[in-house]
Amino acid sequence: MLLNPGPGKLIAMEGLDGAGTTTQSPRLAQWLRDRGKRVYITREPTPGAAGMLIRPFLTRRFTLDGKTLTALFAADRIDHLYAEGGVVERLQAGEWVIMDRYYLSSFAYQALALSPEEMRWLWYLHEPCLVPDVTFFLDVPAWTCVDRVSATRAFHFEIYENIKALEKVLEKYLDAIRRFRSVEQNIQVLDGTQPIEGVEKGIRKRVEMMFLDDTSLSSQEQQALWGQWPALNELRQIIESSLDLALITVKKIPESVNPRGPGGSKGGVQLEFGGPTEIYHVVAHYTDYYNKLRLRPLGKADDMLEQLKKICPTTLPRRRPEQELKLFDGGTGDERSNLAGF
Repeated sequence: MLLNPGPGKLIAMEGLDGAGTTTQSPRLAQWLRDRGKRVYITREPTPGAAGMLIRPFLTRRFTLDGKTLTALFAADRIDHLYAEGGVVERLQAGEWVIMDRYYLSSFAYQALALSPEEMRWLWYLHEPCLVPDVTFFLDVPAWTCVDRVSATRAFHFEIYENIKALEKVLEKYLDAIRRFRSVEQNIQVLDGTQPIEGVEKGIRKRVEMMFLDDTSLSSQEQQALWGQWPALNELRQIIESSLDLALITVKKIPESVNPRGPGGSKGGVQLEFGGPTEIYHVVAHYTDYYNKLRLRPLGKADDMLEQLKKICPTTLPRRRPEQELKLFDGGTGDERSNLAGF
């Protein structure tokens, strides 16, 4: 998969049918427009040629083989990205693009009809796709989604809108999220059962921290930080995997007025982690002439914070380059080698 080629931001909204992606997308778009951003909202399947072939199947007007439907979704998605006036062109022009469903949906919905061997084929189909700058997954139980859909659609259900199908889709979603996170994709899981305003506030807060805060490190600066402090990067991965928190951003902490005095610090960084409802921080101050990082977890006083405190050591040493661990297949950068389950 490819990185975003433009200055605009690509944001994907994901979740089961009835999770609230179509409600939250325009709300986020308006909030960004109020801050002077040019925003384009789109959804899949699209009104394009491939998308029009998909819709009659979703509404049960006729049937298709699972692989054929999967290929149609991929074709619609790639056309969506690269057609004239499409997503890539808009990102390159500096627009923010909000996609109501993207490729994560295929690894959940269409994956139901695919064998384990065919999942790798699904990955190859999506190699031309752009990785979102962030994906928001609205986590809502299947039965809640069915109730929501029942209240809004009096006459028909689409093929996936029954509780048994949605429970299986949710399992596929969570598995795909875990695997895509393992190759450094930014997927933020939020509790979609909150009131609409609560979900909206959580999305806004994360977008603000990631993209609108001048103290946040760029992706290039973050990579440089992990190279300088591999132990900090390992701690980040342990936190994400063991607590199911996702890194939101890393912020700069300025040097204190008296760095050599009591409690003084030579500055540092603050790692921001998002849970389904709360945001937690790990403050890391440089000490001993940049040879150590003193750590301090912060956030709402709850069980998650207590677990975070247990995971975080008091200090982390700075390793020499020869002491760095090779975390992902020798650091080759080949994402496919890390997707054995696809």
